Amino acid sequence: MAHEDDTTRAVLAAQMIRSKLSSPEINCWCCIGISTGTVFSGVVGTSGSRKEFSMLGDVVNVSARIMGWSKKEKGKIFCGLRTMRESSPFLKFNYVQHCRFKGKSVSLPIYEPLDPGKDIHHSSENYMNPFKYLRLYSNPFLIDRENKYQQEY
Repeated sequence: MAHEDDTTRAVLAAQMIRSKLSSPEINCWCCIGISTGTVFSGVVGTSGSRKEFSMLGDVVNVSARIMGWSKKEKGKIFCGLRTMRESSPFLKFNYVQHCRFKGKSVSLPIYEPLDPGKDIHHSSENYMNPFKYLRLYSNPFLIDRENKYQQEY
């Protein structure tokens, strides 16, 4: 099932995973790389025991490369440009640096999402809670485009 705000949900899920793993009960760290785009996901393989669920595509490879690059800094979450752009109305990001990855002819910008509960210094009066604006069946990124198309026709 797809949602219109899947990129923001992915970043928030990564932050939740990181906080649960770093809790005193588990005391573990993880590296997470997030990239946004179109992938093939489903059952791959021939009949018998060779079937497995898999995800294939350039986006999956970029995400894995970002995750591998982030091992230099334990417990960090890093995102690609498209993930940052689609999630920026709800979350804040810091630019980290441009990185060259295997299989890419150009360097890609890497961003780190700020944790709304820890990294953002705010007063309670003007703080916008990103969780409040996540809705199951709305797409804040298509609202302007839908209105534009309606005006043209």
